[in-house]
Amino acid sequence: MWVEQIGPARGGSGLSSTSSRLVLYVRLYASLMQQEPDAIDPALMDALDWLMAAYSGDFTLNGLVRQVDLLGTYGDPLSARAGYLAEGSAEYRVMTITLPLIVNDLWDQEA
Repeated sequence: MWVEQIGPARGGSGLSSTSSRLVLYVRLYASLMQQEPDAIDPALMDALDWLMAAYSGDFTLNGLVRQVDLLGTYGDPLSARAGYLAEGSAEYRVMTITLPLIVNDLWDQEA
């Protein structure tokens, strides 16, 4: 998991503070050298399904954020992209989740 982007949540800020859109990337990995290559995508899809359901079901991540921007009100929505990654001498099948979070009143505004 890493931070991809942070900035104001346009249209979501108050008069004296700025709410933020924080986009995290969450990556799931599976080695292409597994003994059963046909099981890689189904296993990744099971993990992806579990995480997407968790992010969709807990909009505030237990009160840490105002909401997960599921439908993309403030930018790109909750989504995932499949791909491949070569790192060192290893190759991986990956699923990268875009997890957009809206955080209330992150920065105070001065007049």
